[in-house]
Amino acid sequence: MGAGPRITPQPPPRHALIRLTPLIDVIFILLIFFMLASTLESREQISVGVAPPAGAGPTTADTVRVSLEPDAVVVDGRRVTASAMMSAVAAAVRDRNARIIHLQPQAGVSLQTTLQALERMRGLDVEVSLLEGGGEG
Repeated sequence: MGAGPRITPQPPPRHALIRLTPLIDVIFILLIFFMLASTLESREQISVGVAPPAGAGPTTADTVRVSLEPDAVVVDGRRVTASAMMSAVAAAVRDRNARIIHLQPQAGVSLQTTLQALERMRGLDVEVSLLEGGGEG
């Protein structure tokens, strides 16, 4: 035979080994991060009563009706500013010896504003219920 180029068989390519230790370390660090981050958020629950339909439940003498509007607050038919809301509500509760406040947010009032009003009225030690918004005010 001749003296031609000699071809040697190439060894099969070696596959690079994937080391799992760094991957496990990263996953562990992410797990710890999300566990710590999730416990920093406090979650409060607010129990909300729903007012009974008209004509049911206590008489209107026991109830103060507060309507939240985008630019003002109406307390038992009397329009007041948002800053004077609590003094007007406290006076109405005291004058009528009311046990219940029906809070009615109108269209355009944010959820945050409604929840703040709800929490402030709960400080008066009366039951606070929500009426469906957008009705008569």
